[in-house]
Parts: sequence; C-alpha cells; structure tokens
Amino acid sequence: MRRRAKPRQETAGAPPSLGRSVVFRLIRLVNLAARPFAERIGRPHRLTLPEWRVLVVLAARPGSTGAEIAYESGLDKMAVSRAIAALEGAGRAVRARDAADRRMERIALSAEGDALYRLIAKSARRREDVLMSRLGQAERRALGLAVDKMIDALVAADHLDAGARRGARRLGAATKNR
Repeated sequence: MRRRAKPRQETAGAPPSLGRSVVFRLIRLVNLAARPFAERIGRPHRLTLPEWRVLVVLAARPGSTGAEIAYESGLDKMAVSRAIAALEGAGRAVRARDAADRRMERIALSAEGDALYRLIAKSARRREDVLMSRLGQAERRALGLAVDKMIDALVAADHLDAGARRGARRLGAATKNR
C-alpha cells in the first residue's frame, strides 16, 4: 500500500518560494510566450522552436557560424547543430565554407527559409504586441535595458566559468605529465 506524501508546510524563516524567483518567472514568461508556437506555427510548418530561433538569428545575421548562432540565441551548440541540419535538410538554410577560413562554415537562409521567416515573423510580432501591451513606453525601454544587462551578466559569468574549467583541465594535464 502506497503512502501519500504530505505537502510541506510553510514555516517562519523558510527560504522564499522558487516560484517568486525572477529567473523562474522569466522562464515562465518565455514558456507562456512560446506556448502557442507548436500548435499555430510548429506543426503547420514542420518547424521546432530551436529551428525557429535559428531562423530568427539568420534573418538578422546572415552568414553566421554555428557558434555565433548559439551565442545570439542562447541555445547550446548541439541544439543549434541539430536545428541547422534540420533547416538545411528541409531546404530552409544553406551552408558555405568561409572564404578566409576554410575550416569554418557560414549559414544563411535559403529563399524558402527567408519566406518562412517573413510569414512567421508577423505572428511573432503580434504575440510580442500582446506581451508588451500592458507596458508603457518607459517600462518597455527599462525592461529592454534590464534584459540586456541580465544577458550580459550571464554571458560574462559563463565566460569566466569556461575559462576556469579550461584552466583546471590544463592544470590537471600538467600535473599528469610530471
């Protein structure tokens, strides 16, 4: 016989609920904003959310590398790689070797990818209008600045973390070679 777990009771001095965390609320906001994507856009156009995010970056920055797309979208490199492969397979993106560095590939939207982006962008702008409808101009500007500052903080923290991991690996390798 299974016992039912009892819900935890709030106690004085307990840490604040994660649900009140700004990060958690931002994740919730993104999830709510993206919720209609699958039904209205993804299924009809056979497009995943990561593929859409790659399309958005490529529309703004044609000829980006996978690493640049990952940076601009916030997606991890594997998600970007899979999205690029799917877009290319569907004829929505094209790859070309970089003329200056033949090891590097540049990705751009095909004519079909650009047409799809333009079609979906209208719906995305309407969704953003709904999202921003309760904010005045000053609040919109302040929100934009705050979001940019938070992105910069996380990019800098991730850069520092990556540098520390590389340094630890180098130290470990040097220690092994002694």
